[in-house]
Amino acid sequence: MKFQNDIVSTVKEHRSLFIIIMVGLFLIELEIFAVAAMKSGRKSMLQISDPKGNIVLLTEGGTLSQIDKAAFERTFGPLEQYRVHIFSEQNQTRQIAYSGNSTPDHQDTPAE
Repeated sequence: MKFQNDIVSTVKEHRSLFIIIMVGLFLIELEIFAVAAMKSGRKSMLQISDPKGNIVLLTEGGTLSQIDKAAFERTFGPLEQYRVHIFSEQNQTRQIAYSGNSTPDHQDTPAE
């Protein structure tokens, strides 16, 4: 009984400290939730490959900005000579199983 009284008296004496700690822990949990919510959902990838099928550029997002397009054309030549594919996948934490030839056993679904 004395131990319980000690805890109660400690909480009463340091009430503001406990409130600050509780608010801090709540804010940390809220930040973790916000980051998880921002990273969830569909993720689009833009893939540019040459006529032989070699991937030249793989970037996040469904579009290529004018600046990125100009930089690509300075480096690799006109974009019209390349094939552009947009893929999207559900962005979740998952393990990808690989077969013996190091090719992924999953397929990305094309963006709609």
